[in-house]
Parts: sequence; structure tokens; C-alpha cells
Amino acid sequence: MSKKNRGSLLERGHHTAQEYLSHCRQHEMYAGETQEGSHVKVHSKNGAPPVIIPNHRGSIPTGTEHSIRKQMRLAGFLVLVYVATAILILL
Repeated sequence: MSKKNRGSLLERGHHTAQEYLSHCRQHEMYAGETQEGSHVKVHSKNGAPPVIIPNHRGSIPTGTEHSIRKQMRLAGFLVLVYVATAILILL
């Protein structure tokens, strides 16, 4: 996937730390960030634990991405919407 067509953070594929930071910085829940070593702690306005994003070059490994997304959901930076569809079968 090229950098131009990265899409949203919910799409499959690896994303960089800068993409996650950019998403958080543009979100209305963003309350600031602190740098600790090679990690950035992003704070939200709702008082949830901070989102810890490793500040490394290149793509983030899959397991680390899952962890970041979980933290972002708790902090209010990501909202997942599930749409249930019902299929009626008439006999």
C-alpha cells in the first residue's frame, strides 16, 4: 500500500507511529502528549490512561498495533461502529 493511499487507521495493513500520532493530535479528545524515551504518551480529555505509542521509524508490528488501537478506543480516540444486518427469509 502506498503512502498516498493509507486510508484510515481501521483499515488493514501496517501504519507508522507518525500516522497514529497525527490521528490523535487532530481528534477532539486530544489533551496533550509527553515524551518518555522512545515512546510518546498521548493524553485524552476524558481522564483515561494515556495511549502509549512507540516512536520508531517504519511500520509498527501487528501485535503492537492491536495494543495501540485498544488503548485508543479506551481513551476515546477511535470509535468502532458495528452495523447489524438482518436477513429475512420468507418461505
